Amino acid sequence: MKIKDKGILLTFVLVILIVNFLFTVSAVQTVGIVNPTFNYTNMTSSTRYLNASVLTVDGASSAGNVSFYYQPWFYNYNSTWILIGNSSNNVSVSQTTFNRTWDTTTVADGIYNLNVSVVNYGYVTTTYNGSNVTRNITIDNTMPTTIAYTGAALTAYTNGTTRSSTTFSNNLTLNISVSDATVGLLNSTNSFCYVNVNGELNHSIPEVDGWCNSSDINVSGLSDGNKTINIYINDTVNNMRLNNTLVVQVDTTAPTASAVCSPTTVNTGDIVTCTCSPSDSTSGINASATSITANPSTPNTGTFFTESCSFADYAGNTGSALSNTYTVEQAASGSSTQVPVKKSATTSNGTTTKTLPETASTMAKHVFDSIMPGVAAVQKDFNKDAGVKEISIEVSNPAQNVEVTVTKHDGKPAEVSVEKTGKLYTYLQIEATNLTDKLSKATITFQVEKTWATDNGLTKDKVSAFKFDESSNVWNELSTTFLEEDDTFYYYTSDVNSFSYFAIGEKTVVESSGKGGKTWVWVILVLAVLGAIAWFVMNRKK
Repeated sequence: MKIKDKGILLTFVLVILIVNFLFTVSAVQTVGIVNPTFNYTNMTSSTRYLNASVLTVDGASSAGNVSFYYQPWFYNYNSTWILIGNSSNNVSVSQTTFNRTWDTTTVADGIYNLNVSVVNYGYVTTTYNGSNVTRNITIDNTMPTTIAYTGAALTAYTNGTTRSSTTFSNNLTLNISVSDATVGLLNSTNSFCYVNVNGELNHSIPEVDGWCNSSDINVSGLSDGNKTINIYINDTVNNMRLNNTLVVQVDTTAPTASAVCSPTTVNTGDIVTCTCSPSDSTSGINASATSITANPSTPNTGTFFTESCSFADYAGNTGSALSNTYTVEQAASGSSTQVPVKKSATTSNGTTTKTLPETASTMAKHVFDSIMPGVAAVQKDFNKDAGVKEISIEVSNPAQNVEVTVTKHDGKPAEVSVEKTGKLYTYLQIEATNLTDKLSKATITFQVEKTWATDNGLTKDKVSAFKFDESSNVWNELSTTFLEEDDTFYYYTSDVNSFSYFAIGEKTVVESSGKGGKTWVWVILVLAVLGAIAWFVMNRKK
């Protein structure tokens, strides 16, 4: 070996001895970041645990101070580092790990570099930067955002949307658009939307391509009323917090309704008006789902009809109701007249001429073109001045051109030989042609002014109709039924099987038992006389 080479070798050995001496005394060999473990670690807003390792040649730590720093990733390495803080556990000269907590709640979202520096104990204070083990991390303090839609057209969800909890078809459909501005959302099993309905029902919906879609958000079993829907979402760093709050209105109660058709009795061809009034206290009535035949046709007669009303509320609960019945009678086809009558005037029915009596004051007539068996022919408002509101005629055989005449008399008609006793409202006469042997029954609706009854001290149950029997010259009281009343009149009905003179007035007064009492007095007197005679005879024999 040459002298020059020996000199170089000696110098190299001396350097090694010096370095070895320095490390043996107090030299930091490696600085490592233990936690976070990997680059590209994602961190949420919280207090993070940082951990660094410091090793020396001889295995003993000579670190006097360990500091943790962070720096936005786009800064140059020679840029200023931001101090997180010094280690919090410098408790032993020989320790090899150093810890620090980092509150990231005030750190803006973004990507950062972590770095550790160590000041060692020794003859020369040296700072060792662990830049060779810098960790790259992402801080994501912002939860994802969601927008809730519903339906195939992705219509924005409206708070207060109603659903019934009794049918599967009314399960809630939600299409939830999800986005995250920081780390984004990955199509993985880690990303879900969680839907909580009123704290009672939970649903986990996988997030796919930025959407959480479900058509079976179950609301069954929930009571009526507004229910809160909480939507939670997690992103790739498991930020999962309440993100959106909606409201669904649960309505399990079917609506109710009343249906009414009026009037209750009409003639063929008349108009009947039917109405339906549904109500619902929760979601309200869906007017477009309410259906009833408002004006049913009336072509047929003699049948009772009932109209059906169907309806629904906004939650889809349905209901139905039946109306009251109404009756269609045969129309009183033909002509009607009602005129005042002059004294001693004459009237003609086409074949004969008749002189009207002095007592006649008002006459009304109606011609029924045809009356068929099984169907009542009705004429309303026949002669109100005469106290006749309506006449209904039923026949046993077909009848044509039936003329019915009602004449009011201001006094007892001359043809009537006997006055009607009691308080009298009016006399009247009803006549009919072309009804011989065909009339089955006629129902007459009378009307009596309330003021007349009051002035005569009569209650409504003390009024009756009477028919004059021309063969026996007797006024027979008819079976009279109180029908109804309005502000002006009491209305009554009576059935007859023939027409004649009629009277409306005070109900027949039943004789009191006074006459019977006098009879008993006479019986007692006779018995007393007979007893006296018997006593006299018995004493005489003695």
